[in-house]
Amino acid sequence: MAETLLAVVENQTFQQEKVVLDGRLFSKCMFRQCTLVYSGGDYKTHECIVSPGCQWEFLGAANRTMNTIRTLCDTIPSLRSQFFPNWQSWRPENPGTSTVQ
Repeated sequence: MAETLLAVVENQTFQQEKVVLDGRLFSKCMFRQCTLVYSGGDYKTHECIVSPGCQWEFLGAANRTMNTIRTLCDTIPSLRSQFFPNWQSWRPENPGTSTVQ
């Protein structure tokens, strides 16, 4: 199987913006008060810092996976605290997205 080529993003600070992760390799980057957007594609991070104020937004295949996990956690409540003890909230933004803080 061929390896996916990722666009390299180095030594950048992202602050209060939406950052699409898919298709990128982030190296030595800082994310402050950002919304990290993930659709299920390949991405990598190397020596990056993500501040506690960041949120995650899931689209497409990633959103469908998160919805499956949400259904499992709603069905078996102990799973949520077992696997995701630090989640503050999980809310659907609209039918195609989910946001986790």
